[in-house]
Amino acid sequence: MANMKTYILLLYAVGLFALISCEKLDFTKPSTGSEIMDSTHVAEIVVHAIPADSVVEAFVGNGNKTIHNANVVGYIVGYVNGSSMKSCVFEAGENAKETNIILASTPVETNYERCIPIQLSNSTNACSSVRNALNLFSNPNMLGKKVCLTGDVSTYMGTAGLTGTKNYILLPDDFNYDSDTIHTEEKTDTIVNNNDVPTDNKDIIDYVDNHGYDETNPFCVYDIIHYLPVYLESKGGIGIQNVFTKGYIVGFINGNSINKAIFGAIECTVETNILLADSPDETDYNKCIAVQLSTSSNDAKNVREALNLKNHPENIGKCVMLFGNVEKYMGQMGIKNTRYYEFIE
Repeated sequence: MANMKTYILLLYAVGLFALISCEKLDFTKPSTGSEIMDSTHVAEIVVHAIPADSVVEAFVGNGNKTIHNANVVGYIVGYVNGSSMKSCVFEAGENAKETNIILASTPVETNYERCIPIQLSNSTNACSSVRNALNLFSNPNMLGKKVCLTGDVSTYMGTAGLTGTKNYILLPDDFNYDSDTIHTEEKTDTIVNNNDVPTDNKDIIDYVDNHGYDETNPFCVYDIIHYLPVYLESKGGIGIQNVFTKGYIVGFINGNSINKAIFGAIECTVETNILLADSPDETDYNKCIAVQLSTSSNDAKNVREALNLKNHPENIGKCVMLFGNVEKYMGQMGIKNTRYYEFIE
């Protein structure tokens, strides 16, 4: 990392653009501890919570489009040991997955069709906090607990679920999560700290303008897909140079468009790009970005040699920090001229 810091200083010395980066951050930060809060305090924080058994209905009612910053409540009843809800396991322990849990509206549910999958990623510090606290491998005592979770309702494990889970609150069993009776303090339009997510164009522009500058606060894939186009349209630019991005390697593109994405590394013959996502088990190309692996410089060649899936299929699922330019690639915003990488444990 010392070499990387020297590299960055050199970039500044020759007058290149300043680094601009951000991280998808918390909507609210009510609690990341393990204590159960009383109903009054919870009611002041949680807004329009969706019961677990109503998530699919809410998603369909929204035209099968992502519901951002949604609050979902229910009981932790198990985990998914595969890529679809048919592989649900209704227990905890040493075989449990760290990457997901399943939620139901009763603590004794054993029918996967009445459950929803909850993604536990580590793409941001907020997501990692939730993962560390709730995964059933490390926390088998969480089985049967009632929780309120904040994330995005979207397609996951072949059904409607919660992705990018970034907040949790442990709820008392007698807490009534009727959305008509739960309210919260209004969120201001101004970003006041790193626990806020941009809610309109002005917020996005201010957010991108005032965050980043080093690898401790990188872009995530969600930011590049959703925030950067808004920012660039406002500024009249076509990209941002010298940006840090963090994500998981999930596949590659066998063509010249993101919709040619192939998830996994089986029989990969492509050395020129990889596919990056916020989750190691992502299978929706709309939630991914393409990363160019070029040979334009010695640094770029080193990245290509280390990351391409043709020669390194073992890189699938690994979390990596990248440094390059954010601009249009494979038909949408992506990363080009990638000149540095570091695997993140």
